[in-house]
Amino acid sequence: MSVPMKTSQTLRLLLTAGLLASCGGGGGSPHVATIDDQCTLSLQYADGNSSGIGIPEGGNWSTGVSQRLSGCAIERLQTIRLDLCLKHPSPGDLEARIEGPGVTVTNLSGPSTVEDAVCSALDPQARVLKLSTSASSSMASLNGDWRVQVSDRQSGYGSGTLIRWSMRLDGLR
Repeated sequence: MSVPMKTSQTLRLLLTAGLLASCGGGGGSPHVATIDDQCTLSLQYADGNSSGIGIPEGGNWSTGVSQRLSGCAIERLQTIRLDLCLKHPSPGDLEARIEGPGVTVTNLSGPSTVEDAVCSALDPQARVLKLSTSASSSMASLNGDWRVQVSDRQSGYGSGTLIRWSMRLDGLR
């Protein structure tokens, strides 16, 4: 292979790479890189104080517990993560529902709980149930009221209490 042919191939490769790199600039191109973002609602008491609200048995939903989210710039929601500080004899029987502006996700469930120092300080028997779900949707805004409800799908194994909850939204803007 001659030297001019190598130079020609190199120039073509550089030209092609330059053209491909220019395909995602500004101007509203659909190829613009997106930014990962998170929005959170901090841990809040379910009833305004540390006693919590009852989790009904037999598939009924608890009283809704709301928090207001503001300043969230996510435009494409990808994941919702809930941490529920609760007392319950059988956390695997629980499911949760979250409702927010333009978003409703039901049947969030978790197989186990984890110990958490803040939660355990409120009640030595309390644990954190960590739940997450994919939620791919686009919306104008995630800002506004978000409400969590919890249900015990099984009757007869003892009731429980939702003490506190927090939420993290992961997505793109």
